[in-house]
Amino acid sequence: MVVLVVAGVTASFGPAFFGSSEERTVWSAAEALSRRDFGKAESLAASVPETSPLFPVAAVIAGESCAALHEHDQAIRYFRKATEGPSEVAIAAHAGLGERYLMIGDLGRAEEHFLKVIDRNPYHFLANKRLSHLFQVQGRSLESIPYALRMIQMGLFGATEIHIAGCAENRFLEDNRLLALCQDNFPDDYRPRLANARLLQLKNQTNEARAAYLEIVERHADVIEPYARLARISLDQGDVSRFLEINQHLPDSADQNATTWVNRGIWALQHQ
Repeated sequence: MVVLVVAGVTASFGPAFFGSSEERTVWSAAEALSRRDFGKAESLAASVPETSPLFPVAAVIAGESCAALHEHDQAIRYFRKATEGPSEVAIAAHAGLGERYLMIGDLGRAEEHFLKVIDRNPYHFLANKRLSHLFQVQGRSLESIPYALRMIQMGLFGATEIHIAGCAENRFLEDNRLLALCQDNFPDDYRPRLANARLLQLKNQTNEARAAYLEIVERHADVIEPYARLARISLDQGDVSRFLEINQHLPDSADQNATTWVNRGIWALQHQ
């Protein structure tokens, strides 16, 4: 992937850059990366000056090299420097950042960067795969569907994607290792608590689920999903006045939340 990015970007600079010392250095770095000589690849890529038009490509190569050596913090520093590069380079940089943040359990930043990849290329396989999984393991199962469907459309899917698309509301995938990593390294992140609340809700432990959602709302008032889940609990219990109260006070951003619209649809069917 990185070698293809190098080929496309360097070609776009035309004859003025062909055969320049910087171009040769970048190609040598890409070649070293393809040979899995990660130390050499990083060293060569890091020697390209930041003023060079090829620097974003070099930064991605250096980032990939550090990632392969499990030097996550250094990889993140390199990838950040490439996010304003040419389109394909920026995509590679954001995908690299998403992967590194995922590896250290920073689910919020991983989600952010994979979404930036999707903004630039909606059919990017890795970003769709990661986002479908990320939303699933948090219990945000409805939000995972578009990414699983894209993988199915591309013909690059398995049983997991069929499961996501077909069983969105009555179950969700669990990844206790990833959630524990997030909780250990980023204890203020609401996502592991959201997954726990969703699991309690699916087990019909309604009071415990409600308490867990309310705890998230108190700490993270801008997160829509727990509000939507609280509204669904009220709807399922026939407490229409409480459902309408929650729905009325949702911010405008709730219109982008899939669970909110499912709730509204259920209410409309019940009152048509």
